[in-house]
Amino acid sequence: MDDTLGFEESSKKSSTEWQLGVQSNISLAASSNTQPIHQDLYVIPQNEENSLRPTIDASWIENLSFYRCYTSTVSKIELLCMQQNSVNRFFWFYIFNVLCKSLPMAYVHIFLSTYAPDHHFFLPKMVPICYGLNVIFVITGIFEIFVLLNNTSLYILFIVAGLMNKMPWNRCLNTTMEFDGGIFTCYNLSEFAKKVRDTNITYEGYYYATSSKENISFAQIEYFDYFLNTVTEGQHHQQFILMAAMWIFVGLSYNYLFKNLVWKVLHYTHLALISMFIMIFIHLVIVYEDSEIQIVETHDEDHRRYLMNADFDLLAESMTAPPIAHIVSARSTTEIKPSRNSAIIITSNAAYYLFRALTTYLMKKYCENHIKATIIYWNYGSGSIFYFWPMYFATLYLGDFFVIIFFALNGIVDSCTFFSENSFIFWTATSTLAEVIVLFWVYPMGRLIDDITFHYGMFPTKLRVWSFMIVPVFYLIKTYVIISRFNIVRNENDNFRSQHNTRSTFLYQLILFSVFAMYAFYHITIKQNKSWTFLFKPAPEWGPKDFNSRQLRKQFDTREYIGSQAPRPLSRFLISKAELKSYKLDIPYEPVIRRTEVQNENEKL
Repeated sequence: MDDTLGFEESSKKSSTEWQLGVQSNISLAASSNTQPIHQDLYVIPQNEENSLRPTIDASWIENLSFYRCYTSTVSKIELLCMQQNSVNRFFWFYIFNVLCKSLPMAYVHIFLSTYAPDHHFFLPKMVPICYGLNVIFVITGIFEIFVLLNNTSLYILFIVAGLMNKMPWNRCLNTTMEFDGGIFTCYNLSEFAKKVRDTNITYEGYYYATSSKENISFAQIEYFDYFLNTVTEGQHHQQFILMAAMWIFVGLSYNYLFKNLVWKVLHYTHLALISMFIMIFIHLVIVYEDSEIQIVETHDEDHRRYLMNADFDLLAESMTAPPIAHIVSARSTTEIKPSRNSAIIITSNAAYYLFRALTTYLMKKYCENHIKATIIYWNYGSGSIFYFWPMYFATLYLGDFFVIIFFALNGIVDSCTFFSENSFIFWTATSTLAEVIVLFWVYPMGRLIDDITFHYGMFPTKLRVWSFMIVPVFYLIKTYVIISRFNIVRNENDNFRSQHNTRSTFLYQLILFSVFAMYAFYHITIKQNKSWTFLFKPAPEWGPKDFNSRQLRKQFDTREYIGSQAPRPLSRFLISKAELKSYKLDIPYEPVIRRTEVQNENEKL
């Protein structure tokens, strides 16, 4: 029988491959009068639940400016170890702090801002027995506000006093003064430098002593002492009234936080301050020369060395007490990606902090080269900004004008940052330590990883998990070093003993934690009639805002989850989270008639 259909010929060819160069007779005889079809691909937007809290109308760049200002305020950038430590030690301490503490913690806070955006004080929701941490964070925030209020008010008073008294920081108000039963002589900066070149000097706590037993100092230090005594003793009511007025003004202007004006003022003022630092840095690099100076020895050298090793810069980039990153990120209108956002924020903060710290260090070395002696005065702490920078600007043309601009820009930046918080070292250290322990050990860490996996549909990287494991151990060690070193100085120095009592910090926080832990026990076990184990389990409202999503989270466990065996709603939810974007293909069908004519080969015969 003739193979009229061509079965035998087609069977010789592989059915799994396209036959190149061979065309079907049917396709050759077919004809169609359809037109090209226009189709569009659309991205299906994900359903986002709107928060009941007001949003912050700030762009991503403005948020970065805020984070940089928050982590580089005067009480953080002008710390004692910044003034006296070597650049290499400071740099590596800061890098270790960023990698082992700041980067993982920033990621966790930004993740929680997407996972549970309405729970800013989230620790009691994660572990109810830690309800007392809410109170500890509030007290820490109040202390931080007072520190920032004090700094900002000093800026304003310093500028006003300078304008009223015609820039008095470059001249001695009194040539000879009495201090602690002794008499010392004040010199202008150039006169002091000449005096140091001609004799050997030592440092005696608050002034320099020459080989002829003459106690000397220079104008900037003398004016700063006079200014502090005037503000803190003689006219302390002025600073108090100014601080109260600022607090009331910020309270009444609370709604402006959620408008764009404050954020734009902060952003552009911060850019102006960065520009000023860049010009200062360029000038210092051009004119800086290493010259021989007198290394002034002091009986407080051991104290200074202990404080250097304590590494207070561990807290300089801290955004975790109170959880500033969570608040700003949760109320932001921009897209939140924890991995990207945390990396950009920490990199931006580190670049600006290190640049400003290096500029401050070069400025200090420049001033020391100018007077040919080391400048210690470690007892002033962060207040060194009020005499170091006037010393530097005194060597420039129109230096008094630049002093006013410099402190005005810093004051505006700190005033805008006051809409949030600042730093208070021991309460910040201990409250942050408590937060780290609760997040990674008490919660525990496995549950946190499950939260991340559930929210994004994929397991975090091993490097991320390892960083979570390092944070509590690292912060425990560093906090112990800070407290132990500071206690050594405190036990040997009367001034530190009278001003600082670190043991009270632990005692007060322990009392607060215990009292509110008992309240949580009463509320859960007696009032709600639940088991005591609920003290260590997440609260029912913890997690996503959507009730169904929270129920699915309770069914999810990475150790047992198998996609093919999981409940269908849970597997669908995780698949939708793992998909970066969903698409819709829109094909408009036009009213056309499709007609195809096929002619059989046998009919031709």
